[in-house]
Amino acid sequence: MRWRMSSEDLRPLNATLIRVRNQIDPAAVNRPIGILRRSKIEFYGWQSGITAEDAQHKFFRSGCTTVAYSDRTSTESAATC
Repeated sequence: MRWRMSSEDLRPLNATLIRVRNQIDPAAVNRPIGILRRSKIEFYGWQSGITAEDAQHKFFRSGCTTVAYSDRTSTESAATC
């Protein structure tokens, strides 16, 4: 049996999201985003290389300078620099 969501089911969630959006201080959100965009973010994934690469792609799409190391040699070399 498949569970299906109706628009009626989504109304409380939608109302909550709108309420949160209206209460958030944009400066409080933009400040940490600005810090991340000015930084170089490194992801290490020796045994979880796919996870490191996925995170790298997501942050890169947000405008951050990122790099992912997914093999043991690169991880160890980068971590010692």
